[in-house]
Amino acid sequence: HGSTRRWLACLVSPAEAAQQQSRDRPMALDVPASRCWRRWPPAAACTARRLGAARAYWIVLCVAAPLLIGALGPGTAQAVDQPARGASKPARSGPRAAALEADAGKASDAADAASPAANPADPVAATVNGVTIRVGEVDAALGAALGGRPVPDSTKALLRAETLAQLIDRQLVFASLLTEGPAVTDNEVAAARAQLQTQLAARKLTIEKLLADQHQTEAALRQQLVWQVLWERYVKRHLTADMLERFFQSHRAEFDGTKLHVAHIVLRPDHPAAADNAEKLLRRAQQIRTEIVDQKLTFAEAAKKYSAGPSRHSGGDAGWIERHAPMVDAFSRAAFALDVGQISPSVQTPFGVHLITVLETAPGKKAFGEVRDAVVQPATLQLFSELAERLRQDAKIEFTAGVPHFKPGTRELTAESE
Repeated sequence: HGSTRRWLACLVSPAEAAQQQSRDRPMALDVPASRCWRRWPPAAACTARRLGAARAYWIVLCVAAPLLIGALGPGTAQAVDQPARGASKPARSGPRAAALEADAGKASDAADAASPAANPADPVAATVNGVTIRVGEVDAALGAALGGRPVPDSTKALLRAETLAQLIDRQLVFASLLTEGPAVTDNEVAAARAQLQTQLAARKLTIEKLLADQHQTEAALRQQLVWQVLWERYVKRHLTADMLERFFQSHRAEFDGTKLHVAHIVLRPDHPAAADNAEKLLRRAQQIRTEIVDQKLTFAEAAKKYSAGPSRHSGGDAGWIERHAPMVDAFSRAAFALDVGQISPSVQTPFGVHLITVLETAPGKKAFGEVRDAVVQPATLQLFSELAERLRQDAKIEFTAGVPHFKPGTRELTAESE
């Protein structure tokens, strides 16, 4: 979980992180150089190379969120931090239970203080065990990640769905952690606040100014600090030395320097503003994949015939990649799950829909001790993802029609009510 101050510097768009791993690589996903974002901060570049660019922001949102006080916009505390109303909780009694209920009560009060419910013009995006997440909160969270940078209309739905999914997961995790272990004490909150103040002072900011600038309240700040304490406790219990080494062994190719020589076919919409772009591209990608698998044409021939990227002129050859650079995480993750010659299912990224194949591999030789620091953050993210996934199994999550989201249990984009 590392330095939260470093993470604050990583509020960059996943698209930007993917496109510009360095000045020398402006076309990581067949994007013409004229469309590249301006060069992004070195700290973000370092994080993107370690985690995979698309995850650089999400781990901030989910794990290092205390420094996003208000950055998610007014009212986010209610959706992200409030314990789920009506959720089943284990029975408790005695002083420890009283302390826990008191802390949960403070969190609930904070949620009410920052709740967007008073603004009926802000529609509900989803409800999580009775807790609402509003469209304005999703847009504010995404806006904080993008830092005001524009994104193509064709990618907005995908990014909004990813943002909503992460807000849902964080709400589930927070509600669960509130029911486990001892309550967060005032002293722990005060210590977390002091740490935040020190970090802000290094940027010549104060807590008061930050809250004022972001239109947030002290109650919402307390919720964020309670989240920080609860999550750090969880990480301390579960992120052991043995767990880190096991994680490395099961993801060795991601850290030992293994490289893949890959080719891809990228499909982009003819009309970027069309609402059904994603579904059409996914269907088209599946048709092309079937043609290749049925040996009606080779992958290289299909790339020359169908791909929208410049690499089509070389049969889709995208060169050599590592797990965490230079491609966007969704692309690299899919590639590293393939054997040589295998063709991936359709892969959605902010750049379009891809089919990927591995041409050859170059195994890495780095040992765990050489890359331990790089393993910590992805392992922490896995802790979060696994806990959220378990909690989703019994959660009641409802989506509002017209709001982009992923169909439950899939990465399939839809806007239908669930």
